[in-house]
Amino acid sequence: MSFKEKSSWIVLIGMAVILVGYGSLLASLGGLAAGGTALIVTAVIAFIVMAAAGHAIVAILAKDFDDTEDERDKRIELQGEQAGGVALGMIVLLALAMALIGGNMMMANLLFLGLVLSEVVKTAWQVILYRRLA
Repeated sequence: MSFKEKSSWIVLIGMAVILVGYGSLLASLGGLAAGGTALIVTAVIAFIVMAAAGHAIVAILAKDFDDTEDERDKRIELQGEQAGGVALGMIVLLALAMALIGGNMMMANLLFLGLVLSEVVKTAWQVILYRRLA
């Protein structure tokens, strides 16, 4: 498994943990209109810590560390970016509709969840392509 694929797995797992945890917390607080800036900042910091720790562990355990990109890596990254862009576009449209209905916190939460979901879709698609093309 290449370092790029391992990195995709780390990001995917980290984003999925944040998405489920943040979504569960919002649900327990009363829905999309709950929460605040501190909650979003905490989720972002938690992801950064998880990603940094995961990448550090992979780098320490790597016996033959090779982070060179080949054509396959570039194609997989591009296709993952495209899938993530489509997901983000749909969520942004939903957030705009919700902004018209009301609630600034609701819009902030939708945009944040949209960004996280977009990254989950992007990295999941990259992992799928790595597995399919392996």
